[in-house]
Amino acid sequence: MLASGWALTGCSAGSSTSGTAEGSDAGDAAAAAALVRDYLDAISAGDAEAAHALDEHLLSDSAYADRDVTTLLTDEALQGAERIEGVEVDEPDASEIGTRTVRVSYEYTLDDAPYAGALRVQRDDAGAWELAEPLAGALLVQVEAADGSKRPVGFSVPGAEYSPDPSAERPQLVTAYPAVYEVTATLPEGSLADGAESTQSVVLGEVDGVYATFAVTSLPAS
Repeated sequence: MLASGWALTGCSAGSSTSGTAEGSDAGDAAAAAALVRDYLDAISAGDAEAAHALDEHLLSDSAYADRDVTTLLTDEALQGAERIEGVEVDEPDASEIGTRTVRVSYEYTLDDAPYAGALRVQRDDAGAWELAEPLAGALLVQVEAADGSKRPVGFSVPGAEYSPDPSAERPQLVTAYPAVYEVTATLPEGSLADGAESTQSVVLGEVDGVYATFAVTSLPAS
């Protein structure tokens, strides 16, 4: 497995459908935490449709204009992957509830490794909690020739297949929820370098970016 990561910028978080400005501080804290738990539980269950219903307004903004936000954000792709487990969510301190935005801490495990972080949730115009940032990273699949030259290529995972846009000015990142994806590069027969495998297990652990790089004898025709 080859997975080298990079930090993503421009991701902003959001939330929901539960909680109002009128409720008690304790009740609002519970509602904010419930939103994040619903989101992470949906990802854990492989229910990408439910998760995407909570973050779709975020993934369609300008920060994601040059990314694919459809191929891997499906039930089929997420259910075909090894998903997060052991989700734990902490309520924000009730003293923070008077502010428009709060951070909700979470923990989960993936591929036997622990992950922890926090998602921002904010009030919408009606006073209900909504996600202020998604828990979604990005995947770039590429090939590398012996001279070090690289090129993005199409790939498949159980439940989904992706083909790069040949007209794109730069490589397109494929947005995905945290999971372990079995990535198979779409390559001409016999193009892999000696000893190279056509499938890699790629761990997308949190809001980051991961490269899956396949060694080839020469770059495929564009």
